[in-house]
Amino acid sequence: KLGGNAKFWQYTDRVYEVTTSNDTLDPAKLPQIAKEVGLDVTTFNTCLSSGEMTGLVAASVEDATNSGGSGTPYSVFVANKAFDKKEVQDFLIKNVLQYGFPTDLFAISNDNMRVSVSGAMPQQFMEDLIGILSK
Repeated sequence: KLGGNAKFWQYTDRVYEVTTSNDTLDPAKLPQIAKEVGLDVTTFNTCLSSGEMTGLVAASVEDATNSGGSGTPYSVFVANKAFDKKEVQDFLIKNVLQYGFPTDLFAISNDNMRVSVSGAMPQQFMEDLIGILSK
């Protein structure tokens, strides 16, 4: 609302950079991040404390939950054509073992066209997954 699409993504990227794992973001850092990305902190604090966006956020959480999301971010990768389910499963199992991810963070659609990922993942993991799905 305050800075448009570009500031939204700058802000979101910074939130993920300073959040070390689920539920570890100190809410006191939110205005600091706003300042870092060039938002007016007074206006940001007014917006944050007003509750104006609470309904929108709640609707987004409900939508993600209803779609199977259980973490932030919640990403759904849609392939151009059906992918090799065994290859994707083997990739996910390898990474579950390597990084210690819980298995319930991932889901493969029945039509082998979508993979959902709940929670923040290493960039290399995401790039590799995209590579497999875009074959």
